[in-house]
Amino acid sequence: MASSFENEASYPASAATDGKLNTRWSSQFKHDPEWIYVDLGSIVSFDRVKLNWEGAYAKDYLLQISNNGTNWTTIRTITGNTELVNDFSALHAMARYVRVYGTARSQELYGYSLFEIGVYNVSNLAFGKPGTASSTLGNNTTANAFDEKDNTRWESTHGIDPGWLYVDLGQVYTINEIKLIWETAAGKDFLVQVSNDATTWTTVRKVTGNTSLLNDYAGLSVQGRYVRMYGTARTTQYGYSLYEFAVYGSGNGAALVPLPVTLTSFTAAASHNGVQLRWTTATEKDNQGFEVQRSVDGAAFERVAYQRGAGTSTSTRSYHYLDANAPTGLVYYRLLQTDTDGTTTYSPVIATQVTRQEAVVAVTYSVYPNPATEEAHLAWTTTAPTPVVLHVYDAQGKAVAQRTLTEEYGQNSLVLDLRSYPTGIYFLALRNATGVVYQTRVVKQ
Repeated sequence: MASSFENEASYPASAATDGKLNTRWSSQFKHDPEWIYVDLGSIVSFDRVKLNWEGAYAKDYLLQISNNGTNWTTIRTITGNTELVNDFSALHAMARYVRVYGTARSQELYGYSLFEIGVYNVSNLAFGKPGTASSTLGNNTTANAFDEKDNTRWESTHGIDPGWLYVDLGQVYTINEIKLIWETAAGKDFLVQVSNDATTWTTVRKVTGNTSLLNDYAGLSVQGRYVRMYGTARTTQYGYSLYEFAVYGSGNGAALVPLPVTLTSFTAAASHNGVQLRWTTATEKDNQGFEVQRSVDGAAFERVAYQRGAGTSTSTRSYHYLDANAPTGLVYYRLLQTDTDGTTTYSPVIATQVTRQEAVVAVTYSVYPNPATEEAHLAWTTTAPTPVVLHVYDAQGKAVAQRTLTEEYGQNSLVLDLRSYPTGIYFLALRNATGVVYQTRVVKQ
């Protein structure tokens, strides 16, 4: 589903989810905001979202998730993007819908254009696993390459070739992707290898003359317990330095670890009153309770509340908690579930944007497409939800339609079906208790 199209027949929303990098979705030109979302079919856990942009990429945008396609939670805020591939890992998210919400285009004359949106439900197999290297320098140890942090790194001794680093995945996996994120001291010539015993190595990629700080090798189908970067030539006079060494694949233990209870939803909705957290379980076994934890950086969490569990249950259970003291900005939440025997397990991490402003009525409006042939979409945001009425008038000022709805905090939308309207100009007026808050016109073709 997308907000608009340059040409729906040629560049439909479905082209961004067909697994092909030669088809694309393209929005209407010269308009912000625009969005596209994918329906995963049901609420699922996923760890990674990868965006492959065409030249008309988003400079500023939000990566958002939703369980109902109406209320959205922002999990990443991107500003000043200059890359055609944006790869977000360690998301630990749970949702049915994933949306890219563009607020600023990179190309003034065009719209937003995406070759592909990829959503992956497997974790980085190398995360937290032990590494071995030819050498290390100072505090830049092997563990830093497997911690999913972009401010820590492994570094080898300066001026020495070859230099290598490998990770022990703990068991044999079928590996379909290996990703290297280099610091400036990158490998110019190197081998990407796999092994079952860390003695006999099979080369899956031979790289020469590398000039990129991101090497992403997808479409693999190899098996191994150990994965190695074996460098033979450096790009600088220093050593080899990797911010991150990630491995994706399948096998025993590759999927996200589920809670001991069957968690069917976990959401966070921000308002000027705080953050309303809700979660639901389908079944529970020996569930002592949930500790609600909060973080401002997605890494360091603190306890903010505790909810007692149902013990053992086969019926649906719903829980909620209002975090009235949530700080301003992007806030992360997770659940620490504890069994009666003391076993603990974490839920996926979710995030929401918190504002502490006084009530301010809608800050942005947009109507698209305009002119329209079948439907016109009115979209707006508000930090002060209230009942509103949409009035539609023809060119002579005669009322032809009226719609009443109650706004949601944040993003709102309304679809006006124009198929039965005669060709012409129509005026839209959005009113609340204080009067008209927005008015515009739509051309029906």
